[in-house]
Amino acid sequence: MVNAIRKLRSAGAAAALGFVLSACGTAHETEGKDRHEKIERVALPEAGSSREPASEPGWRLVWQDEFDGAQIDHTKWDFDVDCWGGGNDERQCYTDAPRNASLRDGKLVITARRETHTGPALPTHMRKEAEDPDATATKPYTSARLVTRGKAAWKYGRIEVRAKLPQGQGTWLHDLDAARR
Repeated sequence: MVNAIRKLRSAGAAAALGFVLSACGTAHETEGKDRHEKIERVALPEAGSSREPASEPGWRLVWQDEFDGAQIDHTKWDFDVDCWGGGNDERQCYTDAPRNASLRDGKLVITARRETHTGPALPTHMRKEAEDPDATATKPYTSARLVTRGKAAWKYGRIEVRAKLPQGQGTWLHDLDAARR
């Protein structure tokens, strides 16, 4: 079980990601009180096993998506659609195309594709102040970025993700393996 959302960076290779996301908060956090307890340690399940989100005492499930519908739930998710590069010079354009993000067998599958795409050079919130708000950019890859912006947000709590990530150069897992050597 991964206890934080980690960004998959696809710098060249096509990649697919499927995950289940849930957010949990302690009972007093979800009741709107100002005090917040520090969680020192969370018991993780044994490798190869699973558990229900928020099964530890003191935690209450406040949001989840099991991706078990026919389509991505637009009441929970929105798409960033731009070729900005995420602020770290990514070589991909984010689209809302089903070929880049879809549901399959109860999983959200995000697929990076080697295909040239042209789209807005900046994210929506930056276009208003830009010298050329209609500027476009062209990148050699497409992918999807799903966000809960304007739909759900958390200041404190715990995010749990069950994910299967590809391995290979340019992916987050490859970078982690290289750092361990």
